[in-house]
Order: sequence, then C-alpha cells, then structure tokens
Amino acid sequence: MCDLMAALLSIMTKKMLIMSSLICGGIAFLLWGVLGLFRQFKSSSTYENKTCTEAATVCPKDWNRIGNYCFFQFEHEQTWLDSQTSCMTVYGSLAIFNSKEEVETLMPYLGSSFYWIGLKKHGARDLWMWTNGIAFKN
Repeated sequence: MCDLMAALLSIMTKKMLIMSSLICGGIAFLLWGVLGLFRQFKSSSTYENKTCTEAATVCPKDWNRIGNYCFFQFEHEQTWLDSQTSCMTVYGSLAIFNSKEEVETLMPYLGSSFYWIGLKKHGARDLWMWTNGIAFKN
C-alpha cells in the first residue's frame, strides 16, 4: 500500500512539475511576445521625426539615409493626398525641405521620375504650406 501511495505521489509530483514548467514557459513566451511588441511600437515612435541624429547610424528598414534625413520612396502613382496617407502608414510624411541645398542633395537619388513633396496650396490667396504647418518661404 505504501509503495502504491509512493508511486502515485511520484506520478502526481511529475505531473505537477510538467504543468508548472508548461505554465512558466507559457508565461515567459507571452512576456517575450508582449515585450517584443512593445519594442516594435516603441521603435516606431522614434521614427516619428525622420531627422537622423548624430548618433543614428541607420534608418528604418527599406529607408535611405541622405544627409541627416531618412527617405522612403513609393514607386507607384498616387494622388498627393494618397501619397501623404501612404507616408503616414510608415510613420513619415511627404518630404519637407528647409533649404535649396536639401533639395539639391536629394535630386541625384530621384532620377527622372516625378515625386510628391509635402507642400500644398491653401486657399485662394496662393498661400503654400508644408505638411508640418509651416508656411513656405521662397
């Protein structure tokens, strides 16, 4: 009888060990997934402003670094509004330029294709605004 009880206790102990291992493993897997997902969202927020810092050495995957900026080229035709929406899906905006030199730096990378930039005419007063809300100054 004692041997039977000891055998049952041994089996129960093994089952408890297996169950606790599975539960702990499942919790560890879930934590890994949640933390990985958190890291994914956290890293995307760092790309909100596409200006690269001195310490930044790479742009997001499939983006090109030109000077201190990261650029992504969509190679299909869209309206200006659809293009801006596409940029926003990858946490960017249509290109905004602060100087003629910035435009000239980018031009060799574009080839002979046409691209939208983040400049739009507002109202009938010929007021041009960048997508960041700053008025264009010629």
